[in-house]
Amino acid sequence: MQTKILIDGQLVEGQGVEETVVNPATGETLVKVREASEAQVAHAVQAAGRAFASWSLTTPQERSVLLLKLADRIEREGRAFADLESLN
Repeated sequence: MQTKILIDGQLVEGQGVEETVVNPATGETLVKVREASEAQVAHAVQAAGRAFASWSLTTPQERSVLLLKLADRIEREGRAFADLESLN
């Protein structure tokens, strides 16, 4: 399972505290995930500010196309998301 975090267009390992996600029904560890460090959060906030500059210039039509692509991907992966969330 991919557990990296997306910061400034790059998937990176979190550098913060490691969290264990447990299946509450069985006590089984599902995954261990590292949170973002304070520095990574600061970098992400800066990157979001930079991204806003270009995103805010896109037209509503361009945004809707991108958001519909995202929705299509979520629908394609819906079963996997539902299974994972059920375990969690």
